[in-house]
Amino acid sequence: MVLEDLFAPRQKAETGVGASMIRHGIPLTNLNDSPQKRAQTALAAYRANIHIRGSERTIANQIADVPWWLQDAEGARVTDESPEEMRGIKALLERPYRPDPGDPVTASPQTFTGLSQITIRHMGLVGYGFWYLVGVEGFGLPIEILYINPARMVPSLDKAGNLLGWVLDPDATGKGTPFTTDEIVPFYLEEPDMGFLTDGLVHTALAKAELGRMADQHIASILATGGRIPGIFHPPSGESIPEEAYQGLVRDMRTILEDPNAAKRTMVLKGPLEFTPTSMSPSDINILEMQAMSRDDIAGLWGVPISQRGYQRPVGIGELSEDKDAQMMWNNAIAPRLGGFAETLQRRVIDLFESGLDVVFDIPEFDDKATLFDMAQKAATVPM
Repeated sequence: MVLEDLFAPRQKAETGVGASMIRHGIPLTNLNDSPQKRAQTALAAYRANIHIRGSERTIANQIADVPWWLQDAEGARVTDESPEEMRGIKALLERPYRPDPGDPVTASPQTFTGLSQITIRHMGLVGYGFWYLVGVEGFGLPIEILYINPARMVPSLDKAGNLLGWVLDPDATGKGTPFTTDEIVPFYLEEPDMGFLTDGLVHTALAKAELGRMADQHIASILATGGRIPGIFHPPSGESIPEEAYQGLVRDMRTILEDPNAAKRTMVLKGPLEFTPTSMSPSDINILEMQAMSRDDIAGLWGVPISQRGYQRPVGIGELSEDKDAQMMWNNAIAPRLGGFAETLQRRVIDLFESGLDVVFDIPEFDDKATLFDMAQKAATVPM
């Protein structure tokens, strides 16, 4: 071996599950890079995984549809007849962002429904979301509310680890657009264990999301080849093929099998050949059960029963699965997230105006007695 051979670049092939994960999958190593990378990974998982997206859309849409209003200390709602200051707070929340004609338009939502939807969604995915209160700097009052993608923000800390403010789009040195703590309102899914940022549900479910994605990709790959799986053709044990016939067989097999329409072509051989698969079929690895497990695990983590996303599940006689699942979703998924959102909205935005107003969300009530009565009525007509 010559010296040049020691330093010559070696050609390596991409093969195997590990190489596929590194090249095509959602990189797990990104979770340890930075808060921005973790947020980007979570947002990418939302776009790529049907179950994460379905669960988050179910929660965000239902919270956005909850009726809400502002009321004073005496319980009277703020209407168009209320004092001007109260009407101004109501108008700010209903239309948080109103670009003037001719001004550049940002991507921030212009309605409370849109603003609450994206905030609630990012709380679940990333673990937090940010509102920028325009006009608060210098102890002013907010005149607009803009939303900031959590992947663009990092905290600014002093040497003791205390929060000084927030930085938008920091560069490699940490410099970017600074904001004070009064200008930025963070909405947390859960309070951070340490520091000022936390992780969302995607951080826990990322492996499950990749499992489902790779199962779908495996099925799609097999269907694209007409249902064939890779393997080895060889003569029966103890037999061999003459060299000339072997070369012709290899040429013909590759010509046929590597053709995009190979599944439609017929091979005629003069002798028996055996096939040893080098990959497992979907039934061999129970891929349908694997997909169902990934779906159910993600649904359980998010607290969204699959019936609330349009899936049907088997139920017993007289069981009202939809009612029970709806109540379960509200108790485990929607109510905790909406509660944290409402508390932050009240404390960090509405209380700035010192008007004595409170935000109220009309949470639906689930009457178990009505369910029992309905089941009793149905049981009277069900044959035993």
